[in-house]
Parts: sequence; structure tokens; C-alpha cells
Amino acid sequence: MNSENIIIAKVRDSTYKLEGSDENIAAFLAKNPLENITLCKPSGEAICSTLGFFIDKCSDYSYVQRLQPIITSYQFNPISIPTVKLAQEQHRSFDGRTI
Repeated sequence: MNSENIIIAKVRDSTYKLEGSDENIAAFLAKNPLENITLCKPSGEAICSTLGFFIDKCSDYSYVQRLQPIITSYQFNPISIPTVKLAQEQHRSFDGRTI
């Protein structure tokens, strides 16, 4: 898996390296509806953030448009939320730590 297919999710003091498919990212957000989450590229560039249930800020509106219907379907049918897939590739984060 190359780093273009990885999304970094920051939740409180934890960092998760996720496979970057829209369905996987939507599943992660839907399984953590009460958390404030920041999604970043491996380079550290912020993609979007959530404020509880809501997408708060996003640098790529088309990304939100792709995620929104998937998240909505998961919210209305929580049984359909797939298992979140973690990425296996190791890389350096923007602050120099290996994650």
C-alpha cells in the first residue's frame, strides 16, 4: 500500500493509520460519532476535521461530498458499518514519529 492510500486519523491523544478508501474513512467516523477527529495525509496536511457528529472543516469539498452519503447511510443503519481497516505500511509522520 502506498502512502497515497493512507489517511491519518487523530483522536484525542491517539493516532490511527487507516486504509484510505472512502468507505473505510466513513466507517471510522461513523464508529466514533462523539469524538473530535482530524484526518490528515501522511505528509501532515489536514484534510478535514469533525466536531462530534458533524464535519467541521474540510480543505477538499469534493472529499466531503464523497463521504457524506456513506456516513449518512451508516448513521441510519449502524449494523451496516464495516470493520475499520488499519494500514500496514510504516512511515514517518510530519512530526518525525514512526506511526
